[in-house]
Amino acid sequence: MSTTPAAIRILYTGIFSMYDFNYTCTKLRTTMLTVYGIKNCNTMQKAMAWLDANGIKYIFHDYKKSGADLAKLTEWIRKTSVDAIVNTKGLTYKKLSDAEKKKALSDSGAVAILQQYTSMIKRPIVDNGNVLLTGFDEAVWRNTLL
Repeated sequence: MSTTPAAIRILYTGIFSMYDFNYTCTKLRTTMLTVYGIKNCNTMQKAMAWLDANGIKYIFHDYKKSGADLAKLTEWIRKTSVDAIVNTKGLTYKKLSDAEKKKALSDSGAVAILQQYTSMIKRPIVDNGNVLLTGFDEAVWRNTLL
């Protein structure tokens, strides 16, 4: 049986029966994923190749073409953290003024900066309403999505 870290936590809490655990694992695998990012990014290309190789269907949302949704950015930051969503390693972040960098790393200012500079959103972000993954880590993806 494939398990996810979230499902394992549910199992260990003893809140759900084994049926609920199996249902949770199945639901995580069958709900359509949306992959958010920028098509030309090397990490995005690796992530999408991995999804394709594993037969996982997904919808791709390209920030450069479709922008970044205010509600989604707010939700992701609420579910994870600013640090999990803001890409501080990229050139776009490094070119910001100190004031903009401070704003980008604050809960109150991150969304506005990320909407303006979509290249600063960590890539990829995978969301299906049940699972939220930031960045591409093959081991985490394998344990969560397969």
